[in-house]
Amino acid sequence: MLLKESSDLLFHYYLKKSSHEINALTRNTCEKEMLLVFQELCDLYSINSEILSTLRQEGGIKDFWRIASDNSGNIGAIAGILALFFSIYTHYDNKESEIEKNAEICLKKLQIQSFRKKQDFVDPEECLAMDELSINGKQVLIDLNKNKKTVIARSNFFKTLSQDKNIEKFASACQFTNNQELITNPNQFHNLIIPPPQKTIIPNDSIEISLISPVFRERKYKWRGLVEDSVINFKISDRKFNKLIKDTKFPFRDGDVIQCAIKTKGEVDYFGDWVKKEIFITKVHALVTKGKTYTFSGNEIISTGNSAHESQYNQGNLFEDDDFFDINRTEI
Repeated sequence: MLLKESSDLLFHYYLKKSSHEINALTRNTCEKEMLLVFQELCDLYSINSEILSTLRQEGGIKDFWRIASDNSGNIGAIAGILALFFSIYTHYDNKESEIEKNAEICLKKLQIQSFRKKQDFVDPEECLAMDELSINGKQVLIDLNKNKKTVIARSNFFKTLSQDKNIEKFASACQFTNNQELITNPNQFHNLIIPPPQKTIIPNDSIEISLISPVFRERKYKWRGLVEDSVINFKISDRKFNKLIKDTKFPFRDGDVIQCAIKTKGEVDYFGDWVKKEIFITKVHALVTKGKTYTFSGNEIISTGNSAHESQYNQGNLFEDDDFFDINRTEI
C-alpha cells in the first residue's frame, strides 16, 4: 500500500476472518471522533484547512483522507500528526522497533505553521496583528495529549473499536511514516482509553463560606455561598446545627460567614476535574454576622458581641441527639 500524496491519511480497520464488512455504527463513530480531533487541531493552531474523504478500499476496511489547506506546508504535517495521535506510538517501550524509528523520523519532519493574534497592542481601530509561529510535531502531540477534547475523542474512538468483536486490529499511516502502518492491537486499546471517573471524598476541617441570599427552609435544599470568589452549592448535614437554627429561626443575612468543616464528595475524572460533586457542611464551628461571631457551647448560641443577642438565642437542651454524621444522609 503506497500513499500517493503527502496529504493522504490512511485509517485501516483490520477485520476478523478477512471480512470486508464493518459495523456501520463502529465506523461512523470512529469517523466522528477523528474529525473532532482534526477540527480541534485546526482551531488550536488557527489553521484554515479541511479534510476530504477519498477512495475507500477493502482489505479489511481502508479509509483514505486527504487534507486541504491554504498553507501547503501544513498539509502533510496534519496527516502525520493525526496518524501518530491515533496510534499506540506514545506507549511503545521498545526504542529499537521499526515503527518507533519511523515515528521518530516522522516527528522530526513535521512542522505546523500557526498564525496567532498578537495581544500585546491594539490600534485605534482595534485591529490585531498576526504572528506566525512554527511548532514542531512533538510539541503538537504533547498539546493534543493534554487537550481534554482530543484525549476524550481518541478514547471514544478506541473504546468503540474495543467493543466491536469483529475488529482484529487498527492501523494508521501517512507518507511521513514512510508508508509504514502504525498498528495498534486490541490488547493495546486500553492504553488509549481513559479510565472512568473515580469516587472521591475530600475533607476540609477549616473553611469559611460567605452566604448568598440565605433562606432556611424545613426541607431538602442546597445553600449557596462564596469560597475564595468561587460560587458553590452545598448542603448542611450538621444535624445539631440544623435543629438549633430551626428552633431559633436564626436570622441569616446575605454575606454572613459560616466557619465550618466540609466534605466534598463525588467523582473525579482522568484530568482531575470533578464530574459529579456535592459539598456537605459536616460541622459548623461558628457564624459571623454584622461583625459578631456566634459560637456554640452546650445548648446555647453565644455571641462575642452584644449580650442582648446572647440571651435572645439561648435555648434549652437542643443537643441531646449525639448521632454520628453519615455523609450519605443529607436531610435537614
